[in-house]
Amino acid sequence: MRPFSPGFEIRPVSAPASRVTDFRPDGVGRPTIGSRQTARTLPRPSVVVDGPLPTAALVREAVDTALDSLTALDAQARDVARRFRRQSLDEAQAGLADLVQSTQTLLKLAAMTAEATGTDIESLCAACELDAEARTHATLTMLIGRQLERDWHGLAGVIDTGLIGVLAAWRLVFEILGEPAGPGGRAA
Repeated sequence: MRPFSPGFEIRPVSAPASRVTDFRPDGVGRPTIGSRQTARTLPRPSVVVDGPLPTAALVREAVDTALDSLTALDAQARDVARRFRRQSLDEAQAGLADLVQSTQTLLKLAAMTAEATGTDIESLCAACELDAEARTHATLTMLIGRQLERDWHGLAGVIDTGLIGVLAAWRLVFEILGEPAGPGGRAA
């Protein structure tokens, strides 16, 4: 194996390349590069695939990423709630902003995964008696209300009970999306 040298040149692939992974913002799983700025300045390698990737493999990768991210988000939510209780407001506010952004990214991943499997999330939630979407909306409304009232202990409580419960509901949604579809398709 040849060590990297300054004369080494990365050449673009002439055929269109499929992107398997992309930069993930901080807060969703473990970042692959130390900071956002570093990730933007480094060249991203292209992956060339002989034909389309199987949808099932992409769905499985998306579900695995989501489940890992949910574990990290749960820990992050508990940390943010603890910071609000300790009145470390600057850190808590920054953590809450990251937490909300990461949750939005997770919801986008859920929508794209559902689309790839031909599943409607609303129908899936109704069929499986999950209320992930409604709970997400209600919890975010409560978070905003507590934040506007500057009720930091109340905000911490909403994070501990409401948001962590919402993340658990989305975990179930992703677990269902990750199940192989039977001959008749998915339940929704």
